Amino acid sequence: MKAHERFPLVPIARGQGVWLYDFDGRRYLDAVSSWWVNVLGHANPRINAALREQLEAARARHARRFTHER
Repeated sequence: MKAHERFPLVPIARGQGVWLYDFDGRRYLDAVSSWWVNVLGHANPRINAALREQLEAARARHARRFTHER
């Protein structure tokens, strides 16, 4: 068994910027994340806003017409 597998898992409730938070509110520096998270952070407000905007726009489209506005 690998040494790191001896430690208990830490359930993560959410991430914000470079930090991860467990369900008890303890904060952990995320030093092993993916490249994109390292550059942009968890729950990046600009990315979340763009995703929300796109989801709202896509919801308004008819299901058979997956295209841009004319």
